[in-house]
This record gives sequence, structure tokens and C-alpha cells, in this order.
Amino acid sequence: MTIAKLQTNRNLTREELLARVPAFTAEIARGAAERDLNRELPFAAFRLFRELGLGTLRIPVALGGPGGSVADYIEMIAAIGAADSNVAHALRSHFNYVENVILSEPRERDAGAVELILAGKLFGGAHTEQGTARPGQVTTRSSGRATPTG
Repeated sequence: MTIAKLQTNRNLTREELLARVPAFTAEIARGAAERDLNRELPFAAFRLFRELGLGTLRIPVALGGPGGSVADYIEMIAAIGAADSNVAHALRSHFNYVENVILSEPRERDAGAVELILAGKLFGGAHTEQGTARPGQVTTRSSGRATPTG
């Protein structure tokens, strides 16, 4: 099965999403050692991860996701790590953010976070703040406009 045949925009079931992992890991494994030796960042791997919807695995069915289990997540992360450890490591923050979102009480959940995850957005290390009640809680709000500082 080729990657091109795997891509779709509809909501996937847990089984459909997990069936994409072997093709993804085979793709990112190609050239992983060379990328590491040449200190090349795996941007194509991240793009493909988003396009395939793999970052949505843990979103519950009730919230529009595939409803993957923690065991599914761990197996997927291990498979990614075996293919290219740098990709798995770089996605750590995204996996952590998704877990924080789905484990949060709905009233504490960042508005729109689930929709952003389902849309394929990836979250990096800057998703946490100091001084919040729990790790991963975000209290900063954007006004939508930049203000120059003097």
C-alpha cells in the first residue's frame, strides 16, 4: 500500500488509522541514518504524520476522533522510534499535549484544541506555561493583534 492511497480527509476509525502506521514508518525509515548524519531535520516526516492523521489517534470517538487506546499510542510511538528515533522524540510534546487535552475536564480544556488536533496541527515544546495549576494547562489568550513594545 502506498502513502498516496492512504491519505484522506474523512474521520478515520482506530483500525484505519493504525493500518497507516506501517507505511508511515517504512517511509520515514528510508534515509533516516543519512538525515541524522547530515543533521537534516525530518520536515517531510512531520508533514506526512499530519497528512495521515496519526496525531489524532488518542482523540475519543465522542469528540470526533478514532478513539485509540494508550496501548495503541505506545505501540505507534515505538514503531516510529524504531524507524527514526528523531521523529519519535520530536513528536513527544505533541503526544503529551494531546493527552493533556483529552484528560482535561471539558471546562478546563483549551477552546478549539480538539478541533486543531483533528485538523492535523502539531504541538511543540512551547505548549506549556509556568505558574499554572497543572502541567499542560494554558491560560494565555491571544487578542489576535500584535502590539509593539517600546
